[in-house]
Amino acid sequence: MTHRFPKRTALLAVMLLGLGAAALAAPATIYELAPVTPGHTETHAAGLNNQAQVVGHSAAEVHLGGAVLRQSLPAFWNTPTGPAGNPVPGLALPSTLDSHGTAVAINDAGQVAGSYNGRAYRWTPSSPGVYANAGLALGMPAEPHAHSQTAADINSQGSVVGSYWRCAFDNCGNGGMGNTRAWRWDTAGGVQAIGPHSGFWTYAQAINNAGDTLVANTPANNSRLIQIIAADGTVTDVPLPGHISALDVTMDMNDQRQIAATRFVGDGSVRQALVWSEGAEYALSHLAPGLGGRITAINSLGWVVGSEAVSASDWVAALWVGTSLVFDLNHLLDADDAELWRLTEAVDINDQGWLTGNGWYRSTVNAEYQRRGFLMQLSADFIGGLPPPGELFPPPSSPVPLPGTLALTALALLLTVTRRQKA
Repeated sequence: MTHRFPKRTALLAVMLLGLGAAALAAPATIYELAPVTPGHTETHAAGLNNQAQVVGHSAAEVHLGGAVLRQSLPAFWNTPTGPAGNPVPGLALPSTLDSHGTAVAINDAGQVAGSYNGRAYRWTPSSPGVYANAGLALGMPAEPHAHSQTAADINSQGSVVGSYWRCAFDNCGNGGMGNTRAWRWDTAGGVQAIGPHSGFWTYAQAINNAGDTLVANTPANNSRLIQIIAADGTVTDVPLPGHISALDVTMDMNDQRQIAATRFVGDGSVRQALVWSEGAEYALSHLAPGLGGRITAINSLGWVVGSEAVSASDWVAALWVGTSLVFDLNHLLDADDAELWRLTEAVDINDQGWLTGNGWYRSTVNAEYQRRGFLMQLSADFIGGLPPPGELFPPPSSPVPLPGTLALTALALLLTVTRRQKA
């Protein structure tokens, strides 16, 4: 099938930081994440570390034992070493060939968290970029009726968090009734259930390098109880009222305990991206305020990535820096790359100016689009023109400071950019 995309007019918010036109000239390079095995037709990125190593999955419909199955192999892509135009080769993390799973997060030591066939695993490299051994099965919490399990995040100590299904009955029958609950694993204590056990469901969303786990719970009436659970068990409630999107993994937290989240507003058709920092909430700007966007990750600098809606059915990969800057990542590419890529979501960002995400890619302008993960590197000039991290979310009682690099009053420039993509 040929995938065709309509002509699209998008708003790119850019603040001029004394860089002139150079700030708008191809501020990023992009790399294709190639399938990890012959016959695979899709790749999907999920996590990124500070070495620009990416994890996710590689997938296709395959014939195994006379049956047609959806195969999804947990995958790893190493730091790019060649030109941006060359695909980044990947490898399948050790798992069963008939597995259905994905890798979701990777720390700077190369340890990977993920899951396949209903169980959570951690893979540890035998040498940098080499995964020769089967992943370590993390086990289920020791409580009745614990069933299917997924991983959500891993920190620098190799601790992993995720969620599992707690069945209402011994055999997980009767329509699959039950609840989702959160768990945490480390080498000292193994896997343990964490977070509230009341309410409809509880999800572990993220774990930072201090061992703080971000947990979302629905007590009643589809409200949200957001908590940070420290490694010693201390619980901090996070006051985020309203309809916060927290089903599965839709929030993130960095080492400063800054939380990026998404709230449904109005009739629920508009999504408002936000950051909670030092007890205050900050709404992020949107390319189309009547539609909004959704977040997936926040780095230690406070930069946020996710997706922005530019029409009722059209989403683009997005980067937020502070409350007023939002970038459509498609418009950070040079003209040649923009003809080949359609970036629909950014899923992770590190502290070195690398982002990863997913979209549609074609090798030439006449080829068919295929689903591909991408790895993007922001230019040094682009990064140097952004406001310092300490100025992104000032305390509410303080006046909003202007970036120190501005020689004149800061200007917000909305550029209407129309890109024609030939299909």
